[in-house]
Amino acid sequence: MSEIKRQPIIGLVQYSEHIPLGRGGAPVDVFAPEYFEYRFKIFQEITLKSLQTQTDKNFNLLLLHADDMPDKYKERFKVLEQENTFLRNIYLAQPSEWGTYDFVREHVCFRDGLSISFRIDNDDAVPRDFIARLNAYLSPAFKGFVISIPRIIYISRLASRLFLKTQYQYWLHPVGLAYVTGKENYQTILMQGDHTLVYRAHPVIMLPGPGGIQSVNGFNVVNRIDYLNADFLWLESLKKLLKEHNFADLDFTCLKSPKWNHSNSYISEYLRERDLLSRQPKR
Repeated sequence: MSEIKRQPIIGLVQYSEHIPLGRGGAPVDVFAPEYFEYRFKIFQEITLKSLQTQTDKNFNLLLLHADDMPDKYKERFKVLEQENTFLRNIYLAQPSEWGTYDFVREHVCFRDGLSISFRIDNDDAVPRDFIARLNAYLSPAFKGFVISIPRIIYISRLASRLFLKTQYQYWLHPVGLAYVTGKENYQTILMQGDHTLVYRAHPVIMLPGPGGIQSVNGFNVVNRIDYLNADFLWLESLKKLLKEHNFADLDFTCLKSPKWNHSNSYISEYLRERDLLSRQPKR
């Protein structure tokens, strides 16, 4: 395997951690076959594709994994490294190595003594010009700043070709949240603690325009959508939305439909009243 080229911008994905999901949730077995395959597909079709299509290629993406990942899965990620020159897998013991991020420095090429790190989950996406926009802030004037693009789109899948979409101004949303650091006392965005509270320690830059997409896939109690204020989109309309907001042609059909329960009975009633599912546009 060729040595990865150092870059001034580093993306960090906490891909496989043995931690609870959501508020008060139990730890999920991230290596259970069904769970792993589902998340791996989402990562390929949404997150990775959004980074493969960046207009500015001056970045590296580090996938952070628990070192007890089964070898058969490590082989799958090794293939991703071979196919994507900007991607590397980092295997860490838990929990001792997760807090320092010293391993990140070997992938950094400092520009004027500066670097930017950003965070993204393994089921989310950023616009095609995301890296290019971050590049503009590799300047001493912005050292110690947090960068946020707060206009976030949430996407959930209801049926084969039917989706829900909401859009919010979430001023410190974790998708694409970035931090400008110096070579001395190097720190990453993940070392800044709770993403909703970083403003207490750092000045924050709010960028206009499209931010990231958070996919809603039902495995995380905090990963949910506001059904009452959501728009219904057929697949064709979703593809148009992605193009208008400068995203790649991401495949959200990889998402599973959520389980119906009392909290989203509104959706079930809406679909029945309008007979939407039986009137899906033909391919």
